[in-house]
Amino acid sequence: MEMEIKEALAQLDSMEDSHWTADGAPATAAVTEIIGRKVSRQEIIDAAPKFTRENMDLSEKQEEEQEQEEEEEMIDISLLEDFSVEEPMDPSELVENFLKKMDPKLLPQVMDILTKQLQIIEEKEKQLQEMKRKVKLCRATTSSWIKQLIPDMTNQEAIKAYIQSSFNNRMKKSKQIQEILGGLKPSDIAKLDPRAAIDKAFARKTGRGGQRPVR
Repeated sequence: MEMEIKEALAQLDSMEDSHWTADGAPATAAVTEIIGRKVSRQEIIDAAPKFTRENMDLSEKQEEEQEQEEEEEMIDISLLEDFSVEEPMDPSELVENFLKKMDPKLLPQVMDILTKQLQIIEEKEKQLQEMKRKVKLCRATTSSWIKQLIPDMTNQEAIKAYIQSSFNNRMKKSKQIQEILGGLKPSDIAKLDPRAAIDKAFARKTGRGGQRPVR
């Protein structure tokens, strides 16, 4: 019966308005007349679901495409949609959360998504490498300008450090002396002269001589 309907549909003329309905579907009256028995709309749809005035292809390929489309409509693609917006993950997470639960027919699309993600990452790596190159060049240029415009302070710093070290040593010695003398000042020490008064008098150089008289 199905082949009869297809053969009848093949005899329809796309230029003949009476063979078609207003929306381009085969007219049941025209098919009935060709076959010689009453044909319903559902029989025509079952025999050639996509057959219209604009699409008169009755080949097996059309039927296979129709079956494939119907099969794809039945596949749950929600997991694929979820995966497409996920951040990169470990392989174990991919297997447990997606591959095990997903229709195998969707795996090629998973591969396509991963390939695109890899391309994006590689492009970003190139951009980062270029940024790194520019920053390193700018750093080297700035270092060169510093050497040209700012004098080398190494010698000055060494002199300053030596002066500070000498000062610290003098202060340290002074502190040690103060501790030994018990707080006496150098001027106080000068006053402690063990010589007799006459010896101190003769020690002073005057116009009258500097020798002590002999007895």
